[in-house]
Amino acid sequence: MKKLFVFAFTLVVLSFTQNLFAQRRGYSSSASSDNPQNLIKINPLSLFTTTGSVFYEHVLSENTSMVLNLQYTLPRKASIFGTDILGENGKLNRFAVAPEFRYYPSGTAPTGFYVGPFARYVNFSAKGDITKEINGEQRTIHGKLTQQTFSLGCVIGGQWLFSDHISLDAYIGPYFSLGHLSVTQDLTEDDYNVPASINFPVWFRTGLTVGYAF
Repeated sequence: MKKLFVFAFTLVVLSFTQNLFAQRRGYSSSASSDNPQNLIKINPLSLFTTTGSVFYEHVLSENTSMVLNLQYTLPRKASIFGTDILGENGKLNRFAVAPEFRYYPSGTAPTGFYVGPFARYVNFSAKGDITKEINGEQRTIHGKLTQQTFSLGCVIGGQWLFSDHISLDAYIGPYFSLGHLSVTQDLTEDDYNVPASINFPVWFRTGLTVGYAF
């Protein structure tokens, strides 16, 4: 199953890259010249989690476009309600890339209602100290966790243009992920056993972006 996810993800990336090269070689889009052909967008809400989330959308035809989303979370403390769950020196960061194909039934790409199947790869890492009671004794685990997931899903959404250049895009949809979790720590397996892999159920992807169309 994991190989299927990798293959599908690679296929979407190659499709996106091929279309970009085709445009650079002089092939014109069949979309209306009255509509912008490119959009650069950000998710402003992600900034509250020290994450940069940038979207590039390129119109392919009156009904279709391709979107590439890049996300990066700056190394930061792992805190929940003010508690450092990985100790004072604990840090986590995250990188994600998600190519997406969009279909606009109205034929007015890149505006209006759309359906967007997508693939996504996420690399998440965290390191720090965790204190646990092991065999009646408080022990501090020094370790690092790395999680990689491959996802396939589909969103529905709508995109609008204001003053011809300012875009507003909202979307939501389910996705299914397969993941691999690797853990390195300074205790033996008999002391503290951590599973080597993990599967993820269906989740929802949602977002709101603002951007510039040209």
